Amino acid sequence: MPGRPILRALEKRIEGNGGLEFICAHIAEGMTIARLAEYLECSRPLLSFWINRTEERKQAVLNARRLKAEKLAEDAMEIADGADESSSSAVNKARLQVDTRKWLASKLDPEAYGDKSMEVNISVGDLHLQALKHLGKAQEVIQDDDTKVIENE
Repeated sequence: MPGRPILRALEKRIEGNGGLEFICAHIAEGMTIARLAEYLECSRPLLSFWINRTEERKQAVLNARRLKAEKLAEDAMEIADGADESSSSAVNKARLQVDTRKWLASKLDPEAYGDKSMEVNISVGDLHLQALKHLGKAQEVIQDDDTKVIENE
């Protein structure tokens, strides 16, 4: 990588700490990219560039983020179970901590922790055809009723 001394220095620091495994282990334990960048003495955008430079790194970090979401969900349960119920401020603080972790977990792994939404597809054409069928049946019923009324007279 000629002309990229900053990137070479970053790669050297990352490899000196254990490489991609080091990055992923810290992300899975809850460390942010910004804090990792600070630890590695580089900027956040530079570390993000290094991560996203290859598909292998990108996938490894995505998997680490899924593990982080799992850890956040576990942390939320521990906070909720260990909340001090004696004061309303402690309960509110615990609720905020749990909600924050739930929200972040839903963003990091929406498949597992995101809101399950139902998808509804409505076809106006199908609705129109159904309405016409019902209208036809209603007209038949009316005609049958009119015929019976005339026959009874």
